[in-house]
Amino acid sequence: MSAVSSSNTAFALELFRTLSQADSVGNIFISPLSISSALAMVYLGAKGVTAAQMAQVSSLSFVSCTALSVDQRVVLHLPKFKLEENYKLNDPLAKLGMKDVFCAGSADLSGMNGEGGLFLSTVAHKAFVEVNEEGTEAAAATGVVFSACCYIPDTHFTADHPFLFFIRHNKTKSILFFGRFSSPQ
Repeated sequence: MSAVSSSNTAFALELFRTLSQADSVGNIFISPLSISSALAMVYLGAKGVTAAQMAQVSSLSFVSCTALSVDQRVVLHLPKFKLEENYKLNDPLAKLGMKDVFCAGSADLSGMNGEGGLFLSTVAHKAFVEVNEEGTEAAAATGVVFSACCYIPDTHFTADHPFLFFIRHNKTKSILFFGRFSSPQ
């Protein structure tokens, strides 16, 4: 499971970097787990060069940015925001090395139907997230703990500037959603 999680996280960061280079100022919001799951189904039917390119894109190596994180209680002030993003991922995936799967003449997905002729015409992705008072209240209710033995001053973080955010499944350490919010009010 750890190898799958590392691969998913590497894929998420590389795809996020590629999308960021294409749009350096706008909001970006993706679900790498959803994208990699869809690609994994296609990968099962891929053969030859197509399979090699898909494997290369989904198993990039990197050092996890969360490896150096420290658990700390924080009073978090987030703006209300709602992101809904749609992407056509053909070009970003091709830039990452997955080229043949989009070409009718060179894609080899014969493992899916037992014959040739299959290729991907479009990889589309839609992601949605909303942060509002209800979400903030839930986080605040679970984020404050009082102790009788000592006092630790609150650390405050106010997201009044562009920020990156992750929604991660802690048990598997898989990134479920990854985003950049560029225009807090």
